[in-house]
Amino acid sequence: MKRVSALITGGSKGIGLAVARCFAPVVSDLHLVARGMDALEKVRDELNRPGLNIHLYASDLTSELETQALADAVKAATPQLDLLVSNAGVY
Repeated sequence: MKRVSALITGGSKGIGLAVARCFAPVVSDLHLVARGMDALEKVRDELNRPGLNIHLYASDLTSELETQALADAVKAATPQLDLLVSNAGVY
């Protein structure tokens, strides 16, 4: 069976969290991005199941340097992304 990977920005609350909850049962690798690691760890604890690799990235996507570092980290962790949910918001 093909491994399916998804990346969700803004994945610790609101729409991003709702999407993560929908994807968690059907993907192999779930990459979640948010500004705070504490919130991401709570989501990981909620969604964790056997066979699911959850990758957490605390990153401020308004920073070009942090965005590039995120891209590098995701690329190193997963050779290919199948799904991207761009849900990061700026107040």
